[in-house]
Amino acid sequence: DGRALRDPGALGQGAMALGWFVAWASDGTPILWHSGSTGGFNAYMALSRAHGWAAVALTNSDPERVVADKLVGDLIRAFEDG
Repeated sequence: DGRALRDPGALGQGAMALGWFVAWASDGTPILWHSGSTGGFNAYMALSRAHGWAAVALTNSDPERVVADKLVGDLIRAFEDG
């Protein structure tokens, strides 16, 4: 995508950094995120150092494993809409 290798996410979409996934905010700054689940529990965390926010969702009853992911996604959109 034309980014120099020294820039965050220079490896393109789906890049990883020490186990963190890298997505891009609408202004092009990186959003670091990771999610996971085990034994009926689910966790999702995303953060933007550039914007000074973080969002965390934890669930203990989510058979489809989508509630935490959807909640953090909704929070990120709210942060971006300002």
